[in-house]
Amino acid sequence: MIAGVSETQTENTMAAIRAMVEQSPLVEVEGLDIGKTRIFTPSGGKIMPVTASSSTQEGARPSFAIMDETHHWTESNGGYALARVIRRNLAKSRDGMARAIETTNAHAPGQDSVAEISYLAYLAMLEKRTRATGILYDSREAPGTIDLADRDALMDGLAMAYGDSLWVDLERIAEEVYDPATPPEEARRFYLNQIVAAADSWLAPHEFDANERDDLAPLKRAEPGKWREADTVTLGFDGSRTDDSTALVAVRMSDGAAFLLGLWEKPEGPSGVGWEVNQDDVRGVVDYAFATLDVVAFFSDVAYWETDVDRWRELHGERLLVKATTRHAVGWDMRAHRAETVRAVEALHRAFVDGEVPHDGDQRLRRHVLNARRRPNQYGVSFGKETRESPKKVDALAALLLAVMARQRVIADGALAKRRKPTGRLYGF
Repeated sequence: MIAGVSETQTENTMAAIRAMVEQSPLVEVEGLDIGKTRIFTPSGGKIMPVTASSSTQEGARPSFAIMDETHHWTESNGGYALARVIRRNLAKSRDGMARAIETTNAHAPGQDSVAEISYLAYLAMLEKRTRATGILYDSREAPGTIDLADRDALMDGLAMAYGDSLWVDLERIAEEVYDPATPPEEARRFYLNQIVAAADSWLAPHEFDANERDDLAPLKRAEPGKWREADTVTLGFDGSRTDDSTALVAVRMSDGAAFLLGLWEKPEGPSGVGWEVNQDDVRGVVDYAFATLDVVAFFSDVAYWETDVDRWRELHGERLLVKATTRHAVGWDMRAHRAETVRAVEALHRAFVDGEVPHDGDQRLRRHVLNARRRPNQYGVSFGKETRESPKKVDALAALLLAVMARQRVIADGALAKRRKPTGRLYGF
């Protein structure tokens, strides 16, 4: 089965298959019947195209399906329904071995195409946020850090993306990239095979990736209770109970490197029904951070976790060199401090663009940062989810923001310099 949302789309793939079959010696050996719109085998098998009339495909029994150009399959053109019915039919195969393959360009984030949904499902599988298995994502993608203005770098990226497609004239492709009528994001999507940012994205993928450091020193922890021997860090926490995620991020004082210490997310699919974050697990991770790291500041949003924020103040407040607010050592209500928070958001964005937020490439943190959308308000440009009920969460970015704010406060106050040098292994305060 060759599936698409239009006859023209399926014909592109069908024409290629027909040409390959016609040149194969199996035509005579197997006795294939090759027609313009279908190919029959003597055993009753057939290759044929189907389009977006999903209801006509219900109950079909394909053994293999090619879902072509799924970056164009959307709810409005029937692509959602067609993809679902194909997958249902494949699941009913007698031996359970029926499979589908999606052939697609890099999807445009935010369009909610079938290709984007499949990609997000693949990420969920890798991060074990779903019980689904068996999704393979394979892409020849040029590095996101390529500067399109650097022709040599562009040619290297094109060679990487096109691989052994020797019939493609890469010099001609480069001319298309430099055509003033070609938007840079289209050049990256269609020629470098890169997943680019949505129009209102807070940060582009290549901007996040440019901050990854292969030589970044890992976060140095100490044995529990010997935190004075560990890296000096600030912490940021953003929590929820059910739908939104809960995240804890550390930022190292010495170099500003960001580390995702914990992320609790509702599982995808049926496993997420009735899910609620394990509060004891979260508390344990926070307490372990204080036991094994030299934490000098901790900013936490207060929503849903008011009692715990007070508990963290009582347990660890004396160690913190700066307070989140004059009223609370830890609690930072992002809703009540919008102006200062927005200024910090804009500063963090600039730091990412300037390559000043080193990180280890954690894909969970990357996903949350890239999920964020620009949200202008009277104070400037903040960030938020795609929609209020969107499953694409941004809580790890919020936790990162709070940890960065805490680090900047420590630097601005000169708090580390004021802390007396240790005598032996004891710090004075």
